Amino acid sequence: MYSTKQKIDAENYKQYVKLLLKQYNGKYLVIFDTETTGKTKNDYIVQFAAKRYLIDNERLVFDAKIQEYIQPPVIMSEKVTEINGLTNDFLSDKPEEEVIFPKIMQFLTEKIAILASYNAKFDEKMLYHAGTRNGFSVITGEKKDAIPLSRTFCFQSFDILTLCRSIILPDQVTDYRLESVVFYIKRKNKNYHDAMDDVENAFDVLIYLLSHIHDPVNETTTEKSIKIISFGYFSPSWRVKRLYLQGSKGEKLYYDIIKKNWYMNDKSDFMYNVAAIEAQCAKALGGTVEDFYKCTQKYVAVNE
Repeated sequence: MYSTKQKIDAENYKQYVKLLLKQYNGKYLVIFDTETTGKTKNDYIVQFAAKRYLIDNERLVFDAKIQEYIQPPVIMSEKVTEINGLTNDFLSDKPEEEVIFPKIMQFLTEKIAILASYNAKFDEKMLYHAGTRNGFSVITGEKKDAIPLSRTFCFQSFDILTLCRSIILPDQVTDYRLESVVFYIKRKNKNYHDAMDDVENAFDVLIYLLSHIHDPVNETTTEKSIKIISFGYFSPSWRVKRLYLQGSKGEKLYYDIIKKNWYMNDKSDFMYNVAAIEAQCAKALGGTVEDFYKCTQKYVAVNE
């Protein structure tokens, strides 16, 4: 696998993934994700989730899944709990790493498979360090300096995030976090920071990327552009909280703060570039996209 420490040529990486999937046709792809106590080699996996798919030419057919919670030998801080969504109380009666890790390896190795995850550098690193603590050497393309142990397993792998960067252009998304890319693709917010949810979201992103792998996504052919001239906050009751926007050609749309989704006033399908809308409104406020979503002003004029 290409090292994410290097600047990767987009076209070469796309070809690498295409070739890898072709080579493993008839075999399997495992998409996995971890929730952890932190980011270092001394931190622990507290949730592991994965789904395995049969690679059937250009289709990925679901085969099996695994989800395990693991009790770490450390107390997690409130900050860590906010990130991974798991509490010390919830994990207190879960099996320890030495019990769960062999089950994880059984799942990963019972069928010939390649591995993939969103930000593989992190997840593969955590998998490797958990393995070494339990007598396994889990070697992937991301771990060039792995120490072989008596139980050594080597996997071909690729990073969905790196593939994403090679296909979706920077000006089409607010950033490359999984939630931002899923919002760009699906036009709706989904659950995050749960390992199984992230596996399913990463799968959705991968399917989208594979459908566009021959060429970068062209916004002008798939979405309409809009020039925002005003937006305002509307909340007649606690059940309704919306940000209404108007375009220069009379277009009307709104963002539902409670549902966290974009809609057209006439209830037609939403076909506008959300990243471009966010950028225009953030510029009008003189702040960030986050500032736009926090806006409670009744009316804000946007420079024409």
